[in-house]
This record gives sequence, structure tokens and C-alpha cells, in this order.
Amino acid sequence: MSVIEQEKPRTKPDPLAGEIIDCDVHVVLADGLNSLTPYLDRPWRQRLETKGATLGLGSLPPRLAVPNGGHAIRPDAATPEGKPGGSSPDHMIFDHIEPHGIRYAVCTSLQAGALAVALAGPDESVALCRAFNDYFIDKWKLEKGGALRYAMAVPTQADR
Repeated sequence: MSVIEQEKPRTKPDPLAGEIIDCDVHVVLADGLNSLTPYLDRPWRQRLETKGATLGLGSLPPRLAVPNGGHAIRPDAATPEGKPGGSSPDHMIFDHIEPHGIRYAVCTSLQAGALAVALAGPDESVALCRAFNDYFIDKWKLEKGGALRYAMAVPTQADR
């Protein structure tokens, strides 16, 4: 049985169903930095390998720590396959969008913000932001008319 076919307990219909815009949906790379490899040019892939760069859910700055386990990714939102919450568009739609009648969900990547914007130099930031954006555009269900929208990562320190 696929994730979409599973029965989920439903409460009474939400009176705001279809009118809700959730502007704080955190999406994550399904397999950490390995997810970005196909979206990075060879020199940037080699640079990350040389640096031994990793990107776990706990790599977010302490100011983003929350009481549910130390980071912004909710443990109860994990996929049935054991991947972190926010790593599967199908599970996001099944577990969050449909049950709450959300019309639009604006997806943001705290990983992109932490790694590509805050912790990288200008050129590396451009490469990483491009890779994050290309990954989410490619892997997430962002088709016209769908509920999912992606707030792209922007390299803020680049001067071009």
C-alpha cells in the first residue's frame, strides 16, 4: 500500500479549508548533501568532498533549536520509509496539505539558508543556491495549479 492510499484519521472538516496559505513549510534534502551532487558542477562537488561537508538535520544554528527534538524538522512528520519530515512531496501532501485543507504551501529550505547563504563564500553560495533550487524544482511537485510553491534560495553575499 502506498503512502497516499493509507487511511489517516480525519477530524471534522476545517471551516477554512481551501483558504489556508501555509507560508512556513520546511523542506529538506532527502539524502543530505548527496541529493545535491547531480545539481553541482564537478569542481563544486569536489570542493564539498574535500571539505568533508555534511548536512544533517542537526546542522542548523542553535537559535533555530525548538523543543520538539532540537531542530525545526518535526519527528512526527517522518515518512513511512524513515526519511525526515519535509523530504517527500507525496508525504507532505498526504500528511499536511490535504488533511488541513491547505490551498498553498510555501516551501522553504532551512538547509539552503544555513549552508548556502550563511556558511558559504560568495561563489560557493551561488553554486549551492543554484543546486538547492534545481533539486527542489526537479524533485518536488511544483506543477502549475498545485498546492506546493517553492521560495528559492538566493545567494545574498554575491555581488552580481
